[in-house]
Amino acid sequence: MVYYLISALINAITSTVVGIIPILRNPKSRLNRSFSYFALSVAFWSYCYAAWQISKDAGSALFWCRALMIGAIFIPSTFFHFSVNLIEEEKRYLKVIVFGYIASLIFLILDFTPLFVKDVRPRLFFPFWPTAGAAFAAYLAMFAGLIGYSQILLYKRSRKLSSFKRNQIKYVFLGTSIGFLGGLTNFPLWYGIPIPPVGNILVAVYVFVVFYEMIKHRLMDINLVIKKAAVYGVIYGLVVGMFVVLVHFFGQLVFYKHIDRRFYLVSIFALTVISLLLKPLDNLLTRITDKIFFRRKYAYQKTLKEASDGMTKIRNLGKLLDLIVRMIANSVRVTHATIFLKDKEKPMFVAAASRGKYKIPKRYLANNASSPLVLELLKNKQPLVYDEVISRLKRESELSQNLRANLENIAKEMRDLNASVCLPSFIENKLIGFLMLGEKLSGDMYTQEDLDLFSTLANQAALAIENAQAYEELKDTRDQLIHSERLATIGRFANEVAHEIKNPLQAIKTFVEFLPQKYA
Repeated sequence: MVYYLISALINAITSTVVGIIPILRNPKSRLNRSFSYFALSVAFWSYCYAAWQISKDAGSALFWCRALMIGAIFIPSTFFHFSVNLIEEEKRYLKVIVFGYIASLIFLILDFTPLFVKDVRPRLFFPFWPTAGAAFAAYLAMFAGLIGYSQILLYKRSRKLSSFKRNQIKYVFLGTSIGFLGGLTNFPLWYGIPIPPVGNILVAVYVFVVFYEMIKHRLMDINLVIKKAAVYGVIYGLVVGMFVVLVHFFGQLVFYKHIDRRFYLVSIFALTVISLLLKPLDNLLTRITDKIFFRRKYAYQKTLKEASDGMTKIRNLGKLLDLIVRMIANSVRVTHATIFLKDKEKPMFVAAASRGKYKIPKRYLANNASSPLVLELLKNKQPLVYDEVISRLKRESELSQNLRANLENIAKEMRDLNASVCLPSFIENKLIGFLMLGEKLSGDMYTQEDLDLFSTLANQAALAIENAQAYEELKDTRDQLIHSERLATIGRFANEVAHEIKNPLQAIKTFVEFLPQKYA
């Protein structure tokens, strides 16, 4: 019994956390709203499930069983709504969405009647387990139909999308599949089939998978609002919270049958140890797994970090730019890596260096200083990801006409340049250029770690480029001074030579002028 209480509380807390964050981030986004409705439905079911587990009589147990079904009734309809928003097909499946919500409302009306939950009876080791009413089978059919249809749509859609969206959908598909399989173990006992709901804890799997997607693959743009410190705080808080619950419930209720104050000291000690060691241990394990399982990715990240430290030592601008694009193209293996710099004479950004399969010719005029892409980089100072721009255009119908037109122009500029990512290079508030990257040849998406690394590289490159430009300007100035000094020297020499020649010539001229007078 304690296991089911604890698993329900874990499911409730985790679902509440991931349900609240997206709707706080962007309440106007249909994707964020639909996911929050789904997660909070799971949370409501879990809270009532925990209350049911501690019920002392049949009356309260029946009430909480019917209450928990309120959340369960809306799980299939809200999940289908979220799924079609994720694959950006809400309008196409609008009738199915409406059908799901209408069916949920009908079952909600029937919920507090014997047609849905007939009564509670002893089942296995549960003193009060609900018995299905006549209408419960129809609910199960709706549950299986909408959830199954959702998963089929996610699977089919993921096979047709780019690597960015494919990875998002793949993880959501796997996580929710595991969660639903765990939740389904609750239904056999409703019909007297002696299968305990041992998979309850698996419901929390979808929570952690979606939370991972929020951070790792920028699902629902959560990476813009959650910093790594907050993420670790939430995850570690959940881990510590589960640890405390396990210690107190198992230690006191199961083994000692009473509250022993000494357990509080054990909990405080354990909590302190976890707080001090969990983060370093996480970093250590991350480095080890990166080296073992993601060796290629770890290698190119290490290469880029090492190269970025040495860029400021190169003074030749051309060699510096060629080094940067060659290093990225070879280590990350992208279709092209191109650096655009602001032209000195015109208000344009031109291709200064390019490398890769679809490299762009040098001096190619790409964007003027007032183009939507450049203005967006100046405004947000954040990387632009082509798939995110397209996804935002498709799923946010609330966009104003001007904003939609602006995003469409940005998408067109990036599409024309075969760019998957555009990273600005700033020195203070001055945009000196930007780095365009094509798709990875492996088909993998750009993760948040990639964007963080490339952003750091772009800003360090900005400093190196400015130093190289300053050095070249200084060199040009020195050459001009040397040239001017040479011209001045030649002028002085010519003046002296003219003076030396002029003196005897003047004497000869005077002598010639007096010759007629002498021999006249």
